[in-house]
Amino acid sequence: MPRRALALTLLASCVLVSGQAKAADISPAETQLFLDEHLRVVKPPSTLRYGFEETIGRAAPVRAELELTLTARSDGGCCAVSAEQTGGPAFAVLPTLEDAKANPVILYFLEREIRQMQGMTGGQSSHFRRLIRLALAESAQLRDTTIRYGGRDLPAREIRIEPYRDDPRRFQYPALAGKAYVFVLADQIAGGVYQIRSIVLGSAAGAPPLAQSLLTLAEERTP
Repeated sequence: MPRRALALTLLASCVLVSGQAKAADISPAETQLFLDEHLRVVKPPSTLRYGFEETIGRAAPVRAELELTLTARSDGGCCAVSAEQTGGPAFAVLPTLEDAKANPVILYFLEREIRQMQGMTGGQSSHFRRLIRLALAESAQLRDTTIRYGGRDLPAREIRIEPYRDDPRRFQYPALAGKAYVFVLADQIAGGVYQIRSIVLGSAAGAPPLAQSLLTLAEERTP
């Protein structure tokens, strides 16, 4: 599949709000993740570097880096985005986007999670996408927080969802049904997305997570 067609397929499957949706039907979580213009403070050309770490059980952590290269569109606006991974394995699908306003790192992370859930449970990717959409629309938890970045304390917003908790099919994957996703957004950092985390907690109080994936902004580079 050509990269542009792949990008459109990914966006169509993950973006939560259609162009015909009424504003009243769009939740704050959906707006902040998929409609806000995270890239508005970026001056292309620029590179956003994210560190990624995944831990499953007692296995050694898997580490990778994900770099987003942002360049001006043909009309001079921001941004065309291409992505490249080093290390891993982590991200298999990193389509180039010719006109991105929201930060596509959110879509890259969620697509990886969906493929992983499909592989671990035998379920359909469309089922897990639907549950994530419903959770963001109906049961997302939002709170204000603070992050430490670039030597400064900055205001941020946290969005948390547990999309599989009430899934009627959760008996098919009981160990993963309690998986939560946490998105940390901050307007004052380049790209607007500071961190994304998925976590599966152990059943005992105070037990270490059974699995965790963490993507964190490391730096912005400009020529």
